[in-house]
Amino acid sequence: MNYRILFLGIGSNLGDRKKNIKDAIKILSEYFNLKRIAPFYETEPIGPSQPFFINTVVKCETNMNPYQVLEKVKEIEKNMGREENIRWGPRIIDIDVLFMEGVNINDSRLFIPHKEIKNRRFFLEPLFYLGVNIILDGKSILYYLNKSLGQICEKI
Repeated sequence: MNYRILFLGIGSNLGDRKKNIKDAIKILSEYFNLKRIAPFYETEPIGPSQPFFINTVVKCETNMNPYQVLEKVKEIEKNMGREENIRWGPRIIDIDVLFMEGVNINDSRLFIPHKEIKNRRFFLEPLFYLGVNIILDGKSILYYLNKSLGQICEKI
């Protein structure tokens, strides 16, 4: 079987945020071979007024194709009680496909690398912590991390 490295961003800003993320990681480990988990970060929300998020990134391996990964994370979100409502609104759990080794997709269902990865400190900090050295639009994660210094993102 062909395994690929996969990075998933996980966040929560409703209920017991840390527990929600830990529960999501436990469920993800049933479907993906988890390699590393970044520390948790408390981060300022983007969008409407709402509670701060807790975010992290997990590095894993999978033999699923990108669309199977998307379906699986959406299923996990739904089973954990995520409701689709306001864009960028509060949520019990949010799991984003950030990057998948050797994959570049830009269609109506899926963007890999994630289309907002370079604009979101809550993705960049944990990726940098994990030692990820991907190049996005010809620039490193460190470049985008330096550009996002105004966003609140504190390791907890």
